[in-house]
Amino acid sequence: MLSIPHLIVIFIVALVIFGPEKIPELARNLGKVMAEFRRAKDCVVLLTGNDVPTQVEALGRHLPVDWLHAPFSRCLVCNGVLQAADPARLAEVPEFSRESLDALYACSECHRLYWHGSHVRRMRAKLHHWKHRG
Repeated sequence: MLSIPHLIVIFIVALVIFGPEKIPELARNLGKVMAEFRRAKDCVVLLTGNDVPTQVEALGRHLPVDWLHAPFSRCLVCNGVLQAADPARLAEVPEFSRESLDALYACSECHRLYWHGSHVRRMRAKLHHWKHRG
């Protein structure tokens, strides 16, 4: 925390650098920034765990997270919306994955392909676990 002498020195330096006509504007802007920080402190969560389960638990304690809201609906690269892909693009999927996939999706922005394979089944199980745990 800053003491009164520190604040006086900061004020004098600001006065010299910016001049007396700019001080009221700087004070208003500083007030706005401080108000934003006060509002943001209710929205920021510090996650201190080093593993995903610990972070998920901490996040769930602070925020009402719906872990099953639209999973696997966004591109992992650019966050574009996933849409049904042209079936002709099936040839781009690795052969060993073609047999088990139920649907093929493409990003609306970067056109990257996605499909629901075993990784989606594993992640969906984790999401269900996290939802019912919190």
